[in-house]
Amino acid sequence: MYKIIPHISEKSVTLAKKGYFTIEVPREMQKGSLTSVLKDTFKLDPISMKILKKKTILAKKARKTVFDRGMKKMIVKLPERQVMPGFESFLSELKEQEKKEAKDKKEKTVKKNG
Repeated sequence: MYKIIPHISEKSVTLAKKGYFTIEVPREMQKGSLTSVLKDTFKLDPISMKILKKKTILAKKARKTVFDRGMKKMIVKLPERQVMPGFESFLSELKEQEKKEAKDKKEKTVKKNG
């Protein structure tokens, strides 16, 4: 069983709003196996996928050797109605915030005209 984790950051949440979801996957996992995992486990139909790799780094900092382990991220494009598990709460908060901003903007235009 593969360990697939949603990668939650400010950038990934704004991408999720557009239908692109960022997930961390094991370094040995490939596109074909990820597609089958998404279809079987999460019942999602990915449209496209992009791979981002971060290399493992050994660096010296303040008399210590720091080992920064590399990782592999995939950005998955999903159809409009599908949402990757782990992003639901962030997307609902964004929608509520947009509604509030639209309502405030509408009230300002009414005050200016009235």
